Order: sequence, then C-alpha cells, then structure tokens
Amino acid sequence: MTAILLSADLLFSSRLEHAAARLGFRLLVAGTAERARELARGGEAGLLIVDLTLPGLPLERLLADWTADPSAPPVVAYGPHVATGTLEAARRAGCIEVLTRGQFDREMGQVLARYLSSPPGGSPGSAASSD
Repeated sequence: MTAILLSADLLFSSRLEHAAARLGFRLLVAGTAERARELARGGEAGLLIVDLTLPGLPLERLLADWTADPSAPPVVAYGPHVATGTLEAARRAGCIEVLTRGQFDREMGQVLARYLSSPPGGSPGSAASSD
C-alpha cells in the first residue's frame, strides 16, 4: 500500500520514507497539491499526509476537492504545535486526523499502519498495528 506525502521538507520526508519502508509500505512525495492529486489518480494510495507548513498550501481548496471524491484516501495532517489556528483549520476542513509535528514524528509508524494496513474495503484501524 502507498501513502502520499505533501511536503517540501526533504529531511522529514526521508525519515517518513524509511519508516514506511520498514513497515512494507511505499511513500510518494509531492511538493504541490496538484502533484499529490496526480499521484492519487492511480488509485493505489491509501493515505494522504499533509505538512501544514508547506508554503502556499491551498488547504481548504485541496481538502474540499479531495473529500468530494469518494475514492480518495483519508487525509492526515501535521504542523507546528504553536500553529493552533492552522491545526484547527485542518480539522474543520476534513482531515481524519491532525497531529502536531512532534506527535507525528513519534507516531509515524502507528499512523501509517493504522491507515495502510486495512484490508481493501476495510475501515482504517481495523488491522493490528505492526509498529
């Protein structure tokens, strides 16, 4: 199963890519919302992860378009703990889970397993975490 990361942070994306590989998942990195949509069109993505610090991120428009498509994977977002307004905006916009960057850094394996380990047609979290 594949996750898409929408981020320009190469260091953090590398850490997440290694965490995904250890669990047997694949991570594709997109630097723009348009690229994330292109990557999701293949249908194999089980999760979109959004870095809320991405410059110029059209969060509300991205999530409105994303959630309008019933086949689109769920969206998890993360951002700085001090950006409470941005974190709350992500919740209101439709992210299934919103974490601070520190939480996501500590729990990235569990988050990936929670959403990518579900059998096809299963609900997120229905499979046991392998982390």
